[in-house]
Amino acid sequence: MGQASHDVPTSRIGVIVGYAATFLLAIYGDFFSGGYVTMLTAAFVLLFGMTFLQAVGTTKVINVFSSGVAILVFVWVVSWI
Repeated sequence: MGQASHDVPTSRIGVIVGYAATFLLAIYGDFFSGGYVTMLTAAFVLLFGMTFLQAVGTTKVINVFSSGVAILVFVWVVSWI
């Protein structure tokens, strides 16, 4: 269940595509939020060669950070009203 590290070598193109997919999925997640973490997890596994557990852990950190930014923006906007 993703406990063994395979150390899959990723190509430079794969890494660039991975970062682009991460960026596009982040935009999608900000607008719609439906299932973007699942798609992000799949992108990390397929494009960066992470194990499932590594990908889930990484998406959790990204999700907490993006939620924190959303809260700060909300508080900033509400404070102007």
